[in-house]
Amino acid sequence: MKKIKPDEYFNNGIFELARFGKHIILKNNMTEKQFQENKAQLKALYRKQLIEINNEIKKIKEAILKCAPLELLSFSANTTLMDFITNSYSSEQINNNINRATEYIQSIFVSAPSTTNSSNYIHSTETFQEIITSIDKLYEMINVFYLSFSENIKDIYPDIDELTVEKLMDVNVNIRMYNFDDVQCTVIPSVAYGFVTGMNLQLC
Repeated sequence: MKKIKPDEYFNNGIFELARFGKHIILKNNMTEKQFQENKAQLKALYRKQLIEINNEIKKIKEAILKCAPLELLSFSANTTLMDFITNSYSSEQINNNINRATEYIQSIFVSAPSTTNSSNYIHSTETFQEIITSIDKLYEMINVFYLSFSENIKDIYPDIDELTVEKLMDVNVNIRMYNFDDVQCTVIPSVAYGFVTGMNLQLC
C-alpha cells in the first residue's frame, strides 16, 4: 500500500502528530514501561501540586482584595483586549488564561468583599500586571494538575464512571488553535486524558 505523506508532521518521541488535509492524527508512542512509569510519577505528584495550587489561589485572592476594584478590572479587560488585537493579526496564540483573568478577578470581588479601606487601595499598574501574570500561572498549574488528578480520581471518587472522567479531562485543558488555509483544527483538546490512558486520537 502506498504511503501518503502528511501535510504537516511533528514527533517529540512520545507524541506523534500528522495532518492529512482536514484531519489531524495524534499517536501516543510510549512503551508500556514508559506509560506505567509516567502514571506512577503523576500519581505521586497529586498532593504536592494540590498544595501549590491552593497556596497560589490564596496569594492571588489576598492581592486582588487589596486593589481598587474598578481600576484592576479595567486594567485586566484592557490587557485581554490588547492580547486579542496583538495576536489575532499574527501567528501567536491568544492566551486564554489572560482572557479569563477578568472573570476570575470579578468572582473574587463578588465572593469575598474586601476589608481594605478604600483610601488604602492599591492603584499600581505594576501590581495589577503581577496579578494577571499570577492568574496565568495558576491556570497553567491547573492544566498540569489534571494529569495527576486523573491518576488519583478513582481513589478520590471510587464510584465515578469513565464518561465523567473523560468530560472532566476536557475541561480547562490548554487548547491551541491552528489555521491551515480554510481549515481550523483544535489540536490535542484531550491530551491530558490521552496521556494518562495511552489512547490515540483523531481530531478535527
